Amino acid sequence: MKKLLCILLMLWVTPIFSQQMILVEKENSVKRNRYIKGAEITFSFKRNNPQSLIEEERYVEGVITKISDDSLKVGTVKVAYSEISKVWKPNEKTRLPNFFKKVFRTAGRVYFIISAINGLANNDSPIIHPSATIGLLGGEALGFLFAKVPARFYNLESGKWKIRVVDFSATEQKE
Repeated sequence: MKKLLCILLMLWVTPIFSQQMILVEKENSVKRNRYIKGAEITFSFKRNNPQSLIEEERYVEGVITKISDDSLKVGTVKVAYSEISKVWKPNEKTRLPNFFKKVFRTAGRVYFIISAINGLANNDSPIIHPSATIGLLGGEALGFLFAKVPARFYNLESGKWKIRVVDFSATEQKE
């Protein structure tokens, strides 16, 4: 009875977890990164422009909406795996510094603008108070310090990294 229950449970659970996954992995290494449908991805791809006959590199950032055997779809952009040149590494260490970079730079600029508007409205002799200039320069300096966090990427053109699709589905699923 327990064996039958386990088999039925496995057959019921399998379609729930059946999915395709994109692997970006380094040749002859255990280094890899996984992306599933609904995950955020950032990559650049090269595509030939038929009008200018020049290869253009485009940058795409968004949520994966569809994974197929030969291409992936991010939003409305569908790209073949062979066209992808770089995949940026999702790094939790860069999200918080990038957030603080935006906050400090925006806060310094907003304080400067509010001080200038206040000086104009009150007919102050120095329209912009020196503390507003210090706030602007301080916000820009702190934003610059946080901007030094590098974004790393996997260069697929070098040949060291490759992209492939792993299919975990037990049966063929049509959308």
